[in-house]
Amino acid sequence: TIAKQLAKIQRQMAALDAALAEIERVKAAGETVPTHIPLTDPQARVTPNKDGGFAPNYTPLATVDVASGLIVSCEVIAMTNEEHHLVSQVEAVQQNFGLAQPPSEVLADTRSLTGVNLHALQQRGVTLFAPSKQADPKANPARRADLSQPVPEGQRDQLPSKTTKHKDGTQTTQLTKDAFVYDKASDCYWCPHGQALKSRTTTQEKQVGGTLTCTRYAAPASACASCPLRAKCLSAKADHREISRYQHDDLIEAHSQRMATPEAKQKYAARKYRGERPFAHIKQHFGARQFLLRGLKKVRLEWSWLVTAFNLRTLLTLLQPR
Repeated sequence: TIAKQLAKIQRQMAALDAALAEIERVKAAGETVPTHIPLTDPQARVTPNKDGGFAPNYTPLATVDVASGLIVSCEVIAMTNEEHHLVSQVEAVQQNFGLAQPPSEVLADTRSLTGVNLHALQQRGVTLFAPSKQADPKANPARRADLSQPVPEGQRDQLPSKTTKHKDGTQTTQLTKDAFVYDKASDCYWCPHGQALKSRTTTQEKQVGGTLTCTRYAAPASACASCPLRAKCLSAKADHREISRYQHDDLIEAHSQRMATPEAKQKYAARKYRGERPFAHIKQHFGARQFLLRGLKKVRLEWSWLVTAFNLRTLLTLLQPR
């Protein structure tokens, strides 16, 4: 009937108005306007599903106390950039429990290991434990005693490298940044063949969390032309190698050395069970594999209900032996 058609059109117009309002909110907040705004829930974002495909999704976050297994802070975000919310979650724990200082240690996944996070946590007196993105310093032949001397030929196959597969089926292998060692005293990088890469340019790059200083170091093209590692070091069109060093890279390097110790590995192992258990429990035992509500405010409320239910069940389990 005409009445039903008019009602349908009105619903569609309301959905479009809500989507336009979300776009204006994003612009006003200085955020990047997403390519797609789902009409079913304009506050959600189209992201990959874990079982394949794409759909409007939210990402639930949970901070877990390792000792008890209880969730001590929770949040829901529209994107999948959990790493940008690490510091705010640490601050939320401090606020929730009225602590004079934030927790002294936090265990997180590799995505949370960024220079911005390390710097912010260091300022708050918090030590981060997360799997390092860099090669193990002890197993990296590039970290030799005399950086001006080439890596022994018998160890060059052990240098950190990355293999890239191309659309035409071919693949290329190139030495990664970890094959180059930064020399703070000389402010240069040393390549595996003993060539110094001097600083060339310094720029300011905008990233989430602020603007970072980036310095680019370059080797002379003449030195790269005759280098025996040229084929494995340079891309097809390059005539010299460049390395970028970002602000706080020194913190990432120090973190890598700390995570290579047995103590750090043992401490981080606790996250595998405690950190992931709540999500598995809520999905499997509560049957909550997707949110039932729409809108960020309602979804956050739904997630807090699930977290509360999980904490109550965990608390009863902890009290049972008593």
